[in-house]
Amino acid sequence: MRKQRTYKQYRQGKNKRRKLTGAATSLSSLASLAAAARAQEDETVKGLLRAVQHTQDPEIAQDAFEYLYALATEQVVEPDLFAPAIDAEEAQGEIELGIVKNSGCVFGLNRNELCQHTLVLGRSGSGKTTCIKTLLQGLIMLSDTFVPAPRIQVFDIKKDYIDLVNLYPNVWLFRLPGSDFRWNPLEPPIPNCQRWAAILAGVFANAAGFYGGMSTENLIYRYLLELYRKYDTGRKIYPCLFDLRDYLRWLDVYKKVDKRSEEYRWFVRIQNRVESLCEALGETVNCSHGYPLAEVLGHHTIFEMAELKQDAQSFFTETFLTQGVWHRMDRQERGGKLTTLGVFDEAKRLMPKYREEAQQAISNMSNILAFGREFGVGFLVGECDPALLSNSIKSSCYSQFCFSQTGGRDVADSARALGLDPEQATEIRRLAVGETIVRLADRIKRPFVLQVTP
Repeated sequence: MRKQRTYKQYRQGKNKRRKLTGAATSLSSLASLAAAARAQEDETVKGLLRAVQHTQDPEIAQDAFEYLYALATEQVVEPDLFAPAIDAEEAQGEIELGIVKNSGCVFGLNRNELCQHTLVLGRSGSGKTTCIKTLLQGLIMLSDTFVPAPRIQVFDIKKDYIDLVNLYPNVWLFRLPGSDFRWNPLEPPIPNCQRWAAILAGVFANAAGFYGGMSTENLIYRYLLELYRKYDTGRKIYPCLFDLRDYLRWLDVYKKVDKRSEEYRWFVRIQNRVESLCEALGETVNCSHGYPLAEVLGHHTIFEMAELKQDAQSFFTETFLTQGVWHRMDRQERGGKLTTLGVFDEAKRLMPKYREEAQQAISNMSNILAFGREFGVGFLVGECDPALLSNSIKSSCYSQFCFSQTGGRDVADSARALGLDPEQATEIRRLAVGETIVRLADRIKRPFVLQVTP
């Protein structure tokens, strides 16, 4: 893609060119030229057309014609599906990510944009992980210069991000399962145990894949309340996941649930999932008090979970993120300023499309994303199979990056997510490694191609 001339560059060279004569400069003709130049959404072009409409000044109309004619001619000679060129001033941001292809200017994201969530799509090997790491490194290096200082919480299932620990000594690394990090999902991040039991029941049902209605969630809620009553929660003594396992075993052994009832069928499913989580997470969850949540949220942290089963990965990630958001909410840390950036790849594990279709409702994770922004919690999610990802996450992210895709279904789904026209959608297959199509909800009103800088 070649660099396009901006209107400022055109004006600087205007006196060196002879005016075109005999040209139609009606508003409809100018609008047609703007369409031919693919510049209908460009703010400069919109301003020129408004000026022609309101002033009816022939000289302004002639200037607009010459500018649009030049852009349209460039489109014929050397087409750019992402014209017009992105201006350097509108592209600049606090965390630099790379170079805009059709203008050569540096593009970066801002903290307030990260707080509104970021989606990165792309096949394996397309540069998706490199882009995420570039963003994380930029945020780590600049974090202590910002107020409040944002921190990253990376949930790493493929060991893609653990090298950040060697590059930045202020980044913590916890490997799960293990005894170096202790965590109790039943330890409330808010003062009210009953309220947390209701929240945790929803998270558990979601992460465990119970999509058949409220029966399971209601039962989990009841069992949690019964368990909490057996502990002195007023003195902050809480049961753990192993205690929940033992309590369910006791209910089963002493026939507290009628095996002939519908409830028992749901009971067995809950019991099996709790047993599985205890086995997978082991000593990590065998505690009344885990690592202080406020302290973890106050540091850059990577949770390496490659050895965990998939259901345990999903449960830990979703529950920990929910605890973090409610921790911020309880302290009324409002304002939309980024304090925590939750990062996870393979987002379909947390927000699969079929989950929302089965529930016919927005999932718990999508709800967490929706109101996390207000309390300074942003999410950066990656996915190689966008067609399997829930629609709610694709529609709620401020920043969307699409790297190369080869599957027809994924190309079509990515194009819809970024609002690309049919011609622009064809470029998804042609992107080189490290190139990505970017779409922002604001600031830059049109998609553009970015070469990510490692």
